Amino acid sequence: MWGNAKKSAVRRLLSCCFGLEIWRAFVAAAHPDHRLHQLGRPLTLDDLNQHRHLVIRDNAVKHTRETGAWLGSERRWTVSHKATQIAAACRGMGFAWFPEHAIAGELQAGTLKPIAMREGGERFVELYLIFADPDFPSASATHMADILRENVSSLSAEQAKVDC
Repeated sequence: MWGNAKKSAVRRLLSCCFGLEIWRAFVAAAHPDHRLHQLGRPLTLDDLNQHRHLVIRDNAVKHTRETGAWLGSERRWTVSHKATQIAAACRGMGFAWFPEHAIAGELQAGTLKPIAMREGGERFVELYLIFADPDFPSASATHMADILRENVSSLSAEQAKVDC
């Protein structure tokens, strides 16, 4: 995992000038008894590709391509909901890349364990709300941004990054 100073520097680098930025960390995890944890060494993406990857279905209108290491495993189960993905991983059915905040309870309870990776064990995703015209956003766009800011601000600093 990255240290706080490095995370802070990356967050500043990725800051957004308009609207709202939410920065999420994803971590590979599996049940503590899963075979990935039994290898006794830091793992590579090739190691992950040999095991079942639990993926949430992409509901995008266009499925133009699959994205590298996120969906690299040919042994993949696709589910329709995050809760199903977490439950399957907790039962030892595979591994997944999870938003850290989504599995905090499972990590604390010991039903999921982060996978020790040689490199790339933590992925980062930035989600943005950007106004088409930042000088004159519509009332509804401003209201939506206020709702998102309010909800995101209730998260801890480690769960989300907000720049306005």
